[in-house]
Amino acid sequence: IIPEKQINVLYTLYSVFRVLGSTIGMPWLYMVLVWALLFNTIAMVVTNMAGPSFMLGQVGGSGFLPHWFQQNNKHNMPAHLMYTQIAGMTIVAYLVKLIPNVEGFVILVTQTITVLYMFYYILMFTAFLRLRYDQPNRPRSFKVPGGSFGAWLVAGVGIISSVFGIVLAIYPPAQVKSEVGSSTVYISVILALVAVVLIVCFVLYQLSKKHPEWVNPNNKFAPFTWEIEGLKKPGKALSNVPTTVMSKDQNPMGMPIKRPYKPNEQVSDDVVKADENNEISTDKS
Repeated sequence: IIPEKQINVLYTLYSVFRVLGSTIGMPWLYMVLVWALLFNTIAMVVTNMAGPSFMLGQVGGSGFLPHWFQQNNKHNMPAHLMYTQIAGMTIVAYLVKLIPNVEGFVILVTQTITVLYMFYYILMFTAFLRLRYDQPNRPRSFKVPGGSFGAWLVAGVGIISSVFGIVLAIYPPAQVKSEVGSSTVYISVILALVAVVLIVCFVLYQLSKKHPEWVNPNNKFAPFTWEIEGLKKPGKALSNVPTTVMSKDQNPMGMPIKRPYKPNEQVSDDVVKADENNEISTDKS
């Protein structure tokens, strides 16, 4: 829509709508976008300040984070995690000293977040495929039609799209020299930030296996289905017991299983239908 020389990798959206609005006789279209993005940014800042820390605090109670990170303040917010988030972002902010200008720094942080998001989606689609084979009989609230072909088609498109998104995020834009300094710096910083996040996650997960005392007995998460079924790790289970039925009245994740099930346990269609209608009973039979 606009000439390449007028493209700015940070403000391209504004530039496009300014030119587009003027061309089609709607110059006010640009201001509509500006105000919409302003409110979007405010909402994003509010949720991003508390959202990630709150979610991590909830998950940490299942034994994935030390107790220090799980502590909440009088407003029931994970204060220690939020302080850690602030400290981490402050350290990242100092990377701006390595970049020619602020625009380049924002680009690097934004693309790093994009790469991490795409990693999560790849894991999600991969988990979806694995569950189709490991838990083929488990009732779901929604099931992708088409059997194995439908599952592979949906997950395959998702995985390919996510990989393509990662490639686009890492590929240096035409303005990289003026905004960041060089292609090498651009790629190296993004990969380094992504590596730090993934390494921290992996290390904490491995440590959680060695520290069962990290579990908060009052956490809100139910155990994984493979834990309820007595398996040592996720594996094949032909059970048709709905997840909600298995999880009902169980001890929180990380605590001893209260009501065990067998990996191949079967229930009648009436139980499955009752679960779908939210009419499940606490009686295992």
